[in-house]
Amino acid sequence: MLLLLLLLSSFCVISSLEAFASQFTSLEADKIRLQEEAKSSSSKLEGAIKKAAIARQEVDSLKEELNKLKERLKEEEARTAEKDELLRQSALALLEAADIPATALDKIPSNSPQTVFPVPSFVDDSSGVVPENDRIQRMKDRITQMEKDMRSTYALAAIINKKSETTADVERHRIVRKRANGFTSV
Repeated sequence: MLLLLLLLSSFCVISSLEAFASQFTSLEADKIRLQEEAKSSSSKLEGAIKKAAIARQEVDSLKEELNKLKERLKEEEARTAEKDELLRQSALALLEAADIPATALDKIPSNSPQTVFPVPSFVDDSSGVVPENDRIQRMKDRITQMEKDMRSTYALAAIINKKSETTADVERHRIVRKRANGFTSV
């Protein structure tokens, strides 16, 4: 009986040892799995940190590029303002040279199809009978007006021509600057 008792207690101890060994093995497997997950998470975290650092560098680079572009835009606006002022001064000089008042610039249409210098039609009075002296005087007045209109027209044509040349120069300069700065799109 003692032997049976001893055997029974041995069996209980062996069973407990087996359960302990099974739990220990399971815990060791869980420990290894958790260590692998921690390593994986750690490497993922390091990758995310590296990507965030790269993204931050790109953001800083883009901010710097944006500031440079803003500065170039300000410079271009200043140059455009200078060229507009030079064009205005040139136009005033042309008007002065042609003995045309500076107010003639006000007659330039703003991209509208209106006639700058309307040519009134030459009409007789309602009776249809106009003395020859009056007719001659009207023709002389009309010729004088046409001469004034021609001077104004020539001056305005010169102004418009100068402005188109300046605009073409500005556009050429812009294209050259873009190409020089590494921009390929025009």
